[in-house]
Amino acid sequence: MHDFDAVIVGAGPAGMTAAIYLARSGRSCVILEAGVPGGQVFINHLVENYPGFPEPIQGSELAGRMEKQVARLGVEIRNSNVSSIKKEGDGFLVEGYNLKLKTKIVIYAGGSKPKALGIPGEERLFGKGVSYCSTCDGMFFKGKDVVVVGGGNSALHGVEHLVHICNSVTLIHRRDEFRGDIVLVNRLKAMPKVKMMLSTQPLEVLGEKKTEALKLKDLKTGSEQDLKCDAVFIYVGYEPQTEILKGLCKLDDYGYVLTDETMSTSLPGLYAAGDVVKKPYRQMVTATYDGCVAALSANGYLNKNN
Repeated sequence: MHDFDAVIVGAGPAGMTAAIYLARSGRSCVILEAGVPGGQVFINHLVENYPGFPEPIQGSELAGRMEKQVARLGVEIRNSNVSSIKKEGDGFLVEGYNLKLKTKIVIYAGGSKPKALGIPGEERLFGKGVSYCSTCDGMFFKGKDVVVVGGGNSALHGVEHLVHICNSVTLIHRRDEFRGDIVLVNRLKAMPKVKMMLSTQPLEVLGEKKTEALKLKDLKTGSEQDLKCDAVFIYVGYEPQTEILKGLCKLDDYGYVLTDETMSTSLPGLYAAGDVVKKPYRQMVTATYDGCVAALSANGYLNKNN
């Protein structure tokens, strides 16, 4: 006896989209989420590239709307970690803390986690001025001088959020141009409280009991300096949270799940969607696409095998 037709791991855009489509197909499902529903969307300051919203919308508000839509369809989002997924008979056993569920299929949309710079002082001063989320921790540094490291849209949005809170924001990027949207770059360049340092590499986070400075190297001249700051917000990419899938389905060398066009993994009945999937682009719209395809494919699988 199965508890659900489907267990969805992860309540980001991919997982919640999958839940919407499965619920509308009459399938019983539950979403398991260890953090806050919305995933990376929730911590985005502003979302400007999601269709249907002509004006920018706060990431937390958009995530909340998705959560309400899922709830309206009768799908529960349980706040729980997932420690293992096992193939069991004609279905799966999903386990976590005080959790043991039997399900016919699994849609894994566990998302990604921020990459670390891997420099001295970063781990030691995490939570003491080193952060990977400006939306979460920005208010702790009201009126302070902070640094953002990164060159993509996440870093640019982080600066945009912090500039309204902090005394100054210095954006550090190792390349000589940004990877993010030019409209964001130009908007930040017009802000007097924002300073940009390109072709610059962070070497070490300095401080005893809290972050006091960031040691930097100019990649063109080779010169080094200590930039005084009260916090360092790091946005240098993400890595998939797929540890529990190792040995269960095929992953690439970087840990991303290999799927076909139906979002099926190498294990029948196990689907993947969102940032965990190997693909060229990772955006909110591609995550919702993945979730839709995974749900429709899973529904077809259930029709055929049950």
